[in-house]
Amino acid sequence: MDWDALRFFLRVARDGGLSPAARTLGVNHATVLRRIRALEAELGVRLFDKSVGGYTLTPAGESITDNIARMEQEADAAILRIQGLDLQLRGEVRITTVDTLADRLLAPALPGFRADYPGLRLQIATLDAQANLSRREADVALRPSNDPGDTMVGRRAGRMRFKVYGPPALIEGVEDWRLGPHLRGADRLANLAADRWFSKEIAGADKEDSQPAPVIEATSFLTMAEICAAGAGFACLPAFIGDPDPRLAAVATAPETVGTDLWVLTHREIRRAARIKAVTGWLTKVVSDAPL
Repeated sequence: MDWDALRFFLRVARDGGLSPAARTLGVNHATVLRRIRALEAELGVRLFDKSVGGYTLTPAGESITDNIARMEQEADAAILRIQGLDLQLRGEVRITTVDTLADRLLAPALPGFRADYPGLRLQIATLDAQANLSRREADVALRPSNDPGDTMVGRRAGRMRFKVYGPPALIEGVEDWRLGPHLRGADRLANLAADRWFSKEIAGADKEDSQPAPVIEATSFLTMAEICAAGAGFACLPAFIGDPDPRLAAVATAPETVGTDLWVLTHREIRRAARIKAVTGWLTKVVSDAPL
């Protein structure tokens, strides 16, 4: 049996179609279709029904999905275990983080990393969704979270503090920053404790003699900082973004309790590999040395 075909089967089952599966696997649509047809021919059953909405599993396909998923997990675990035995400071390490941390913390430190570890290649992915480390979508994560879960291993490297910022022209024209206008976090930023504190402060302002302030939302702190600097509204930003920006001035400081921890995480199977230890140690130092 072509075991690689089973990987294509799982991807189509999870994504519900050939095109999204092809994008995830990094191949073309025809390759996925050819692999699925070959697997169905080898097994002598139809695994998918095609419809307007995409590809759905047949009863035969449903009956083997869990078994093949366990095979995939075992294969991934074996690869991770082998990688964990690597004692050489060479090869590639894939880091996943958010754009804010990649831009403001990692980028300035990368020249030093290259000088210290010339045998290592870094691949840095800035993702909205958290990469699945156990499925080898990334080797190491620099993750902002107050609850990183217990499936990975790592340490808390620092904690982001937050302040409310605005450009001087906007500050001079508004008696109370809580009366707006305001910029708010969207998607994952809206779930942060700092954004919830910001919302409560705005809601608690005396607005009897004022109109409701317009609100602009953004999914990135970097974008929010630019909009704020342009004068569109007050924003609650990490201090390491707002403080160094000469276009912004702080008008309030959020309580320490609404900060966000920064975690350096990896998979327990590869944590002892030399290249992983080097990268996690470097990331931890970068974060701990940063003026958060």
